[in-house]
Amino acid sequence: MSLRVREHLNIEGGVPTQQDAGVRDDVRDLLASMDITPPTEVVSEIQKKDNVISLSQGTYGGFSIEKEDTLVKSVATLTQVNRHIAITSDCVLDGITFINDEPLHSGVMVTVDATSTVLFRGCVFYRTSSDQVSSMVQFLSGGKAVFLGCLFKGTLANTTQVVANPGALANVQVVGSYNKTGGALGQATLTAVLS
Repeated sequence: MSLRVREHLNIEGGVPTQQDAGVRDDVRDLLASMDITPPTEVVSEIQKKDNVISLSQGTYGGFSIEKEDTLVKSVATLTQVNRHIAITSDCVLDGITFINDEPLHSGVMVTVDATSTVLFRGCVFYRTSSDQVSSMVQFLSGGKAVFLGCLFKGTLANTTQVVANPGALANVQVVGSYNKTGGALGQATLTAVLS
């Protein structure tokens, strides 16, 4: 810890001071100016379109994406979502780990409706629960997505598809990704995908 921080926090003295409260307020204000949503807050879209939601390190519950062209991005090393996400509008999800952690959540991690197009960029889909028969991502017929640089891991039953796409093969593109589940990726166009 730097000497400057030690001076502000009065660490050597061991007794909190009024100055410590000021530093805490400054840190809180700085974080607020960065517009980062901590895990203790609800993930929500405030604007009618073009929302940018920055998630910090921690575990988030599920949420819905309903506004056009929303970007949800991780600004930390380990941002996890451990509940279902419902997507009903075009969006980008960047650097998020989707995990189905029993008993909180088992089943489909993300649902994409028929009119949505989603870009999953650098995301991890991790099945840790004993539910091996639900797909990780479920599409309604007509839903579209590109998975770019994503990792799929955990255990799936041999008959379960990682991505359940009842629509056209070209609707779901998996590019430069890695499937470690042992299951088939499903109805998708694959480019440079390792398994």
